[in-house]
This record gives sequence, structure tokens and C-alpha cells, in this order.
Amino acid sequence: MARLGSTRDLKQKLYSPGGRGEVEIVGAHAITAGDLYHYLIGASWWSVIGVISAGFLLANLLFAVAFVLTDGIAGARPGSFSDAFFFSVQTMGTIGYGIMSPKNLAGNVLVTLESLAGLVGLAVATGLVFAKFSRPKARVIFSRVAVVAPRDGVPMLMFRIVPKPRWRGKPFGRSTISTWFAVVLRHSSSPGPRSIR
Repeated sequence: MARLGSTRDLKQKLYSPGGRGEVEIVGAHAITAGDLYHYLIGASWWSVIGVISAGFLLANLLFAVAFVLTDGIAGARPGSFSDAFFFSVQTMGTIGYGIMSPKNLAGNVLVTLESLAGLVGLAVATGLVFAKFSRPKARVIFSRVAVVAPRDGVPMLMFRIVPKPRWRGKPFGRSTISTWFAVVLRHSSSPGPRSIR
């Protein structure tokens, strides 16, 4: 990392000409299926409900197609996609009204697979909803201005935080905030990384 000559040089690197902050994230990758959980934890409730509903409908549509192709439902109209879809919903939801049932080996295998998929899907959805409900919320306010100043000859980012009052107009009272973070620095003049806490 090259040493910056002045605070002005640093400001020019941190901000674009329009005054909007620019941050370059090095080594980050695009959101993948493995990151879907972390994306949904931070997403809005409507997004989470939409993804869970879409997954439920998609799984039932796929199983309905499989039921129609195997002709595996007794009590359903022959070739009826709607009967197969609603039988799939009843199977995944473990409802089972008793009018339709699997009639051959393929139907029984599909019901077994769908029951397993339904149990796993319910567990994942329940875990996701619980994680969103129990996610802690930081009740702190960060300063609008951060300062970059040298510390040991290396530019450091400094900012202030204060406790956020629970109700507007109420005083802070006896609030305490403990901050902790670790920064690993690599500097051209030092042989290896060092940690500051």
C-alpha cells in the first residue's frame, strides 16, 4: 500500500468529484445460492415472504408435473394438472383429505420425496423467520462525518457513535457503549500485518 502524501490526496481517493463516497471492495464475489440465507436475513419481510411463497409454489408445480407424467394419483381426473397440483399442496402441507391418494409405485415415491421436501422446506422457512425476528438491532447513531487522520504515520478512519434513545425526546440516561473491532494493516514499511484493537 503506497503512503499517501497529504490529507488532500486521501480525500481525492475516498470521494468522487461529485462528493459521493466511493468504496472499492476487493475480493468480494457476486451473491450466490450460498449467500441467499444472508441476503434474506437482511432483506425486507415482503421479500422473505415472497421468496418462501415462490419456493412453495415452484416445488408444488414441479411435483404436480411429475404426478401428471406418472399418472400416480388415485381419485384424480386423468391428466388433470389442477388435481395434481392440489394433491401436491395437500401432500406437502401434510393435509391429506383422503379423496386422492397415490395409486402406484411412482406415486408413492413422489409422495415420499415431496413429504421430505416439505419437512425440510418448513424447517428452513421457520429458521429463517426466527432468525429475522431474533436479529439484534444496534441502537447506536453514527456521526455524519468521519475523520481520516494519521496515527503512527498511517491514515486511520475515525468516527463517533452515541446511544440511540428508545423514544424521541427522552434523554440518554446512563447509557454505555462498548466498541471493539480489529483491523489488520499491511504497510509498506512493516514486514507483516499487525493488529490494532
